[in-house]
Amino acid sequence: MKPLFRLFLAVCLFRKGPQDVPASRVLLGLTLGLNLSVSFLLGTLEQGPFEAVLKSLVADILLLILIVLLLIIRHHPERILQTASAVFGSDTLISLFAFPWFLLGTIWPDLQPLTTLTMLGFMIWGQLILAQLLKIALGWPTFAGLGVAFLYLMISMDLIRYLFGS
Repeated sequence: MKPLFRLFLAVCLFRKGPQDVPASRVLLGLTLGLNLSVSFLLGTLEQGPFEAVLKSLVADILLLILIVLLLIIRHHPERILQTASAVFGSDTLISLFAFPWFLLGTIWPDLQPLTTLTMLGFMIWGQLILAQLLKIALGWPTFAGLGVAFLYLMISMDLIRYLFGS
């Protein structure tokens, strides 16, 4: 487990890309499962468990669809396992780093402005990682990767807001 942690930490620090992640269905299942679990944990701090599970599933399914579609359109289906594993593994790690800050904001509401800014920083960091991974996997310029990453963020937030309200 330690080598995987180091690998995804290197991805989060922009030192490695999807090409460095093993192409494995087991790894994809592991990273997707861990990402769902951590997203669920974070979600239960704001809403009920059922809603947290549904929101996590919608966000991860939408992201997986985006990755698969883009790689198929760009004629790189062989990169799906590596790219999806890198995306979900790095997102899991970012969420784990953010978890204590999020928890701190719920325990001490006086720290809410600080924790909100910190969470925004983690969200931006996560989108930059997604942009970098898409850029490498798709062979696109940085600007295109950034555009798709932030477009995904807007679409997923709107979809979740539409489906679940608030």
